[in-house]
Parts: sequence; structure tokens; C-alpha cells
Amino acid sequence: MYDYGWAGFNGTKNREHLETVLPNKAAEYVAAGLPIIAFNYRSLREFIEEHKVGMICTDINELGLLLRNPEVNSIKEKIKENRLMFTIEKNISIIGDFYRQLLRNHKLEE
Repeated sequence: MYDYGWAGFNGTKNREHLETVLPNKAAEYVAAGLPIIAFNYRSLREFIEEHKVGMICTDINELGLLLRNPEVNSIKEKIKENRLMFTIEKNISIIGDFYRQLLRNHKLEE
């Protein structure tokens, strides 16, 4: 059993990518009921702050303090209440509609 989902990517080589693209694992962690701990990349920070599903680690040396943050219990409760909205099952119709629209647009261009 895990307590957190770690999204502490090494931004040395791909910082620009991490700033703009939300990794799939963020939604997967939440869907699994795990709070996210992530480094301060814009896409992850915005997702975590908007949905209140984790914490941002600005200094790896302070990770222990972050894990003892009193807000952890409220974050876990928030995830427990809302985790299903991040599952594929909850969003499959949106995804299906997206691809159907792509196909319709492609047929119109032919």
C-alpha cells in the first residue's frame, strides 16, 4: 500500500515539457486515492492547486516536513470524495465524443 504518488521529475533535461504538459500519472494517482507530491512545475502545480489533491515540494531537503504537514488529512479526504472524477470510466464518454468529432472533421476535409 502506498501513501503518496510521487511526481518529482528531473527537470534538468525536460523542464519546458514539464511546465506545459500534465503527466498522466497525476490523474492516475488521484484516481487511485493517493495525494500527489510534486516538484514545482506549472502544469502539476496548477492541477494540484485547482483540485486540492496534493502538495508541492520546492526543496527535496524539506520533504520530511512536507510529509508531516497537518493539511495531509484534509487532502486525503478531498481525494477520497472526488477521486472517481479522475477515472477513465467517469470520462470515457468525453473521450469518445472527442474522437468521434475528430473523425467527423476528418471526413469533412476529404
